[in-house]
Amino acid sequence: MFRQDYIQATNQAHSYTISLLIQVTQQLLSHKSFYRQVYQVNSQNSINHYIYQFNLKLATQAVMSNYHQEHLTVEQTLAIKYHTYGTMALFQELLYDQLDIPLNDLCIFEYQRTPDFLKQALSKNF
Repeated sequence: MFRQDYIQATNQAHSYTISLLIQVTQQLLSHKSFYRQVYQVNSQNSINHYIYQFNLKLATQAVMSNYHQEHLTVEQTLAIKYHTYGTMALFQELLYDQLDIPLNDLCIFEYQRTPDFLKQALSKNF
């Protein structure tokens, strides 16, 4: 379900933008009750683990492709992981109505804090 939601939200994207973040988040929230249920499972195959691996793989491939690298640097890896953990935690709070911030403002906040190297790589890989 997550992969389908992600593909549907990004199928016409040409760049990594605030509006893309809004589209993805809105698409996921359109199945809010489903995601609330699956986030309750904390096993090795949990949705949280799946989304983390999905985001990590997406970012890693984008950076390596954009910068013609065979491997990420330690700094790139840490920045991607830090950003991924933060965005995922904020999404989970949004999912359970624990954030008192409009969706647009949240996506602006997340976009502004995306590391520049990652913004560039993701923009070129859509």
